[in-house]
Amino acid sequence: MHLSDEEVTRFREAYRAAYGEILPLEEARVWALKLVRLYTLLLTPTPRETAERLAKSSEGASLKMSSSPANVERREPSISPP
Repeated sequence: MHLSDEEVTRFREAYRAAYGEILPLEEARVWALKLVRLYTLLLTPTPRETAERLAKSSEGASLKMSSSPANVERREPSISPP
């Protein structure tokens, strides 16, 4: 993911207005990227939302949702002597 210098500058200005501090350009770029990634993650639909959209779609596709967790076989790690 890449942010333009203009986008980073706008982030720096918003940061300065909110916190009264001026971030160095590269630090502002890092924080702006982290913020964009966070928003991207927050905007990603949950599996339930995806299933609901698919169920409502004109194609009639759906995902089977289970209310109980999947069975997971647990094993003790095998440690081989050297």
